[in-house]
Order: sequence, then structure tokens, then C-alpha cells
Amino acid sequence: MKGTYWVNHTYLEDPGMAPIFKRYKDVYKDDCKEFVNGTMAYDAMYWLIDAIKRAGKAEGPAIAKALEETKGLKLNHATLTVDPKTHNPLNKPGIILKVGDDLKTRFYKKVEPK
Repeated sequence: MKGTYWVNHTYLEDPGMAPIFKRYKDVYKDDCKEFVNGTMAYDAMYWLIDAIKRAGKAEGPAIAKALEETKGLKLNHATLTVDPKTHNPLNKPGIILKVGDDLKTRFYKKVEPK
């Protein structure tokens, strides 16, 4: 593992993520061990809530349409715009992590798509 690189959605030391990790620790009295999964689940719920509000009703087809039409939604780990044809996020950055000599994974750089 030493010297390897990994692509991820976020990283534990991201200053923008500090509030969510602090809140987690306040509530659960422990660090968020699965911080990527925790972040993605947290943001997924906000995306769903936003879609239901925009749909105006909690019905599957209306929610699906609203999810597809998401544009510029500010989440904790990224700003989300969805390509309605592919359902993939557009212009979502990737975080490159590197495993150091001590086998700890650290932020290396953020890659923004062009």
C-alpha cells in the first residue's frame, strides 16, 4: 500500500467537512470511522430532500424527474449538477489520496474536471 494513490469523494481533513464531522462526534461521541460513506449518505439525504421539495410531492416519478434535473446543488462534498441523459454528476471533483511511508492515507490533491 505504501506509495499508492487512491481517488475518493472527500477526505477526513477537508476543512469544508469539519462541521459535519464535528456534529457526528457531538451526537455519537466518536469519530466518523467511515467518513466517506457517512458523507455520501448525508449528502444523498439532502439531495433527496431537495428533489422532493422541487417535485412538490413525494411520488416516485416526480422525485426521479427532480433528481435528474438537479443543477448547482451545494452539498457538503461537492456542488452537484446531474446529466439527465446519463444520470452522472457533471464537473464533480475527485480527491487524490496518497498512502505515506507510515501507511497513513493523506490528501494529495484535488482534481477538477474540465
